[in-house]
Amino acid sequence: MSISKTKVAVFFVMALLYSLQHCEYIYGEEEGRKDIINIVSDTMEADSDRKLITFSGNVVAREDFMVCSDRLYIHYTGRDEIKQMIAEGDVRIVQDKKGAKGDRAVYDRDERIMVITGSAEAIECGDVIRGDRITLYLDTDDVLVESGGNERVRATIMPEKKECKEVDAGEVLGCP
Repeated sequence: MSISKTKVAVFFVMALLYSLQHCEYIYGEEEGRKDIINIVSDTMEADSDRKLITFSGNVVAREDFMVCSDRLYIHYTGRDEIKQMIAEGDVRIVQDKKGAKGDRAVYDRDERIMVITGSAEAIECGDVIRGDRITLYLDTDDVLVESGGNERVRATIMPEKKECKEVDAGEVLGCP
């Protein structure tokens, strides 16, 4: 009995979808885990040859941060581990009370670094920083904002942060 490549690919996609939809059950309910990802979108397409999954339309991905975008590409390894996520189109990232937005974001899962480009902007407690490229170091709260060409980094710093506890970056950025 021979199993076609298509049937294997369909089985793989179904298993991957099941694990993405039910990962808390699969991984357990350990506190503080950063390897669980839940993704919701209008459509999903998997290409097992390229080890690429594409989510399109109203994408919301949650790890220990949230990414909202028009499209999300997930590159995985031969062991089916996610190595990189690329969000494109109206990208918004929220982690705790911090947020960022831009046209494109690339997340390196091993390094836990997010690079946002294209009208990049970061916000926290009313402070806003704009540049051509913003690098978020998710485990250390460090941020690098870079400019290119003739443009310079622009920052608006709010002297009083009394409202910070009430500001929700997700609401400000329109990411649920």
